[in-house]
This record gives sequence, C-alpha cells and structure tokens, in this order.
Amino acid sequence: MSISNDKATAWGEVGWTAPEILSRAQTSDAVAYLVGYFAPADGGTGDLMTGASFSDLGGGGDRPEVANVITAEDIVAVESLSVTIQRIHQLQLLGSGVTSQARAATRDWIEALEPDRQLNVSDYPSAVRIPIDAQRVTAALARIPNNVDLADVPEDEAPEIIRNANLLWREVRRANLGQTMVSKLLARKRPRLLPIIDDLVVDQLRYKRGNVNFYESMWKVMSDKELALSAHLAAVRNTAYEDSGDERIRRLSDLRVFDIVVWMYAKDQKK
Repeated sequence: MSISNDKATAWGEVGWTAPEILSRAQTSDAVAYLVGYFAPADGGTGDLMTGASFSDLGGGGDRPEVANVITAEDIVAVESLSVTIQRIHQLQLLGSGVTSQARAATRDWIEALEPDRQLNVSDYPSAVRIPIDAQRVTAALARIPNNVDLADVPEDEAPEIIRNANLLWREVRRANLGQTMVSKLLARKRPRLLPIIDDLVVDQLRYKRGNVNFYESMWKVMSDKELALSAHLAAVRNTAYEDSGDERIRRLSDLRVFDIVVWMYAKDQKK
C-alpha cells in the first residue's frame, strides 16, 4: 500500500492526509508500535499503557449480553484511555438519577432536531438541563450492527449505518462530554464499526474538528478496494501477534489497530 494524498485516492477524496506510518515501507515500525503498546510496565506492575485493557476489559463492550447497554466496565475502559468522565455523565449513562420528567425533556430536545442537521459544539446542552437517557442510548445502539467490520459495510447499507451512528452520537454527546470521550465510548460498544476520534490521530489526518462526517470519511477510506487499508492493518495485527504472542493483539479490530498505530506514531513525533 503506497501513501498518496492525491484527490484521486480515498484519502484525498475525504480531505484527509494519509499517516506515513501506514505506508508499506513502515510496516515494521507499525508492528513495533502495536507490540510496544501492549508491553508490560517495568517491575511487573501491569501494562505500560493502561489503554491495553480498553478492548478486552470484562470480556469486551460488544459481547452479546451487554452490546446495547452502557456498563460500569465500559466507563472504566474509556477512562483507561486517559480521559475522565464526569460523575453526572457516568450515572446517567448507567441509567441512574434520571426522572421520567427529565427523560421527557431529553426526548423533546432530540425530536426537535432535524435528523441530518450538523450540530456545533455549542449546540449540545448540559446533562443537568437535558440528561442522557440510558434507555434511548440502548435503543440507538440496537439500531447499529455488531457483527460487521467497517471495511465490509456495503455501499447501499453505509448511509443508514452512518446516520444511525450520528443519531447515537446525539443521544450521548453533552457539554463537557466531548468528541474524544464520546467516540471512545461508542468504539468500546462497536469496536469493529465505530472509530476513536483522538486528538493526536485527527492531527495526523488533518481532520477538521467538528466535522460530523468523520464516520462516513473513515468508511470511505477503510472500504476502498484499491487502498486496501483493512488488509494492511490485518497484516500488521497478525505480525504483531506472532512477534508478541499476546492474545489481546490478535483480538483487536482493524479500527483499533489503526488508532493505536497512528496514536503511537504521533506521540513519538511530538517528542
């Protein structure tokens, strides 16, 4: 896979810059980053990176019995990625402390929004005024498949899945529960389908923050047959697993491999 930002490529079409670490010429470096992310800390006190437990903690956020419900394990997993979810958001996501009257306020706010309207950061209310309704989050999750990789979503099915992902985003996003935290939570619930939108990663992509089409853009890049990014990420994962023997690496989704490799590379670039 060569790296090109020409507008004729999938990268150019979505207006992103292709991270150099994803070129075939840097495959060995990508493998090293992935292995290094799961390396043990000095002194045998656990993983060097707490995020190594993000996908597998408690058996994974996408396991059938909890795939459509936010759990305490999901909250801990998200916070392993160096973010802190405020207590009010934690409690509401877990279905606690929201009255029927408050749920009605949330319903009215959501239903008043045009389905395809792009929301700005300032459009999202506080969870005190418009709480997160865990029941609505569960219903929104149930509309998003749990058994398909983003690269394999057919063109005729992608618009509905992306639309439902953006509607789920509205159910969860609030003031002080921002883009990075929400994307990490949704990636925990749908690791094969919904990517993490991390600051270091989006800087590498030259992604313009606030663009609600991130999911659509990632689908275009991942599903492009000529680019074959999914196959490349699978090869990186397989080699990293062979080198390390760490089962957690073998179980990673393509999107999580993408996130880890680009994040580790970007972190190194900032040194």
